[in-house]
Order: sequence, then C-alpha cells, then structure tokens
Amino acid sequence: MYPDEIIIRGAKEHNLKNIDVILPRFKLVVITGVSGSGKSSLVAQTLHPALARVLHRATQKAGEHDRIEGLEQANKKRSIDQVISITQDPIGHTPRSNPATYVQIGNAGGGGAGEGELYGAVFEADTLAYSYGSE
Repeated sequence: MYPDEIIIRGAKEHNLKNIDVILPRFKLVVITGVSGSGKSSLVAQTLHPALARVLHRATQKAGEHDRIEGLEQANKKRSIDQVISITQDPIGHTPRSNPATYVQIGNAGGGGAGEGELYGAVFEADTLAYSYGSE
C-alpha cells in the first residue's frame, strides 16, 4: 500500500460482494455504475462513515467491510482534513433546488465558467497543455 491511497478491503454492504477498492488520494475520483451496483453502499455507507469517525469522531457505523487502510494518514499533513456529504435532496420548493445548484457548483462557485474551467486548472491539464474549452 502506498501512503497516497485509501484501500477498502472486503466491502460487503448490501450489493457489494467482498470487493477491494483502491482510491488514490490527491486525485478526483469518480465512482460509476448501473443502478443497484453498490455505489452508495461503497461511498455513502462505508467510506464516508469511516472517514467521519476518524476525522470528526462521528458515531455512525460504517457499512460491512474487513478493513480500510490509509485512514491512519487522514489527520496528517497534506492529507484529508474533513469529509462532507452532499446529497441531491431538494432544499427548496422545486426539485431543481439541490445543494449543488444552491452553491453554484456547476459554475465554479458562481464566478467562473464551471467545471471545465476548474478541471482545466489541474496539474495534469497544465502538463498536457489543456485549457478550458480545448479538446
């Protein structure tokens, strides 16, 4: 195991079938899959509660798993300092009013061109000479 990874071993919550998952830190990680494949079980019910326990002394129990490696690094310098859960639940009178639209996450905090501008500023994009709007 490398210090820049969080490894979930033996995740078994709901539809997860004793899987191991390696998540690199300091990277944007996206979990995708078809409906019922265990995305929420992995992230919202296993990883998030485990991180919240380490970082914030939360009491929510993590979903069934054997162990999570790399959490001991969570409070160290250059590491994870907080964990937040943002859902898509409406916060107003319309379903279009969810936390992501409320904080204008789609346009980089309200002042920019959006995700494209944000992603165009990352190290890899700069290294490959990509910029917002390039293909």
